[in-house]
Amino acid sequence: MALTFSAAAADERARRVSIGFINWAHAIDHYVMLILATVVIELTVVYGWTYAELIALGTPSFIAFGVFSLPAGWLGDRWSRRNMMALFYFGCGVSLAAAALAPNPIVLAAALTALGTFAAIYHPIGTAMLIEQATSRGRSLAFNGVCGNLGVALAAGITAVLVYAFGWRGAFLVPAMVCIATGLVYMLVVPDDRNKLASRTSAPDVALAPWVAAAISRHCTSYWGERKPVRLRSSGSSAILAWASPASCSS
Repeated sequence: MALTFSAAAADERARRVSIGFINWAHAIDHYVMLILATVVIELTVVYGWTYAELIALGTPSFIAFGVFSLPAGWLGDRWSRRNMMALFYFGCGVSLAAAALAPNPIVLAAALTALGTFAAIYHPIGTAMLIEQATSRGRSLAFNGVCGNLGVALAAGITAVLVYAFGWRGAFLVPAMVCIATGLVYMLVVPDDRNKLASRTSAPDVALAPWVAAAISRHCTSYWGERKPVRLRSSGSSAILAWASPASCSS
């Protein structure tokens, strides 16, 4: 009897810890995607580009943030949601570190794209885990949404403080260390869930035909496909094409 009670208490504690990490991940997810929006203000001084030119470096990351949620959800159902969340923490951390060490805007854009790819893991995986583990689902989802919104609300202010204290590279590096440290603790305290794979159905509730997935990807990338390079902006050893739409080229 006491052994059963102890096992139940341990399971309940593990469930609460896992939900805590899920909520924290939601805040991180939205925070890291908005770092560039504040950092770019200093980058205009560093590279001598306009805000519009520099903020465009983040566009591929937001495309990846949407598109790569599809394979992330698929992997979570067929491999391990817990391990996918660990990949979220470590992937975001490494991508942020790469952005901090980027020698030029092209490498920065590539690092941000990788960041969007790993950040895409959260919503299909974290939300599924929360629904699976929560007992009061409505309240749990509401609190999880608050955590995500806090990430959005605090991103500009915290990033500005980090830029002031450590420079724009520090604004990426500090959250990188937080993500990696969280990932290490997460792997230690949250047990593997691959023993639950048998209870999950492999057939989706709503089938996504291949042509629909292709249309989504094409729609997300068509903006860039219809744009033309009109001039080369350079600053020291870095250079990048500035893009404009066909309409603006003819005007």
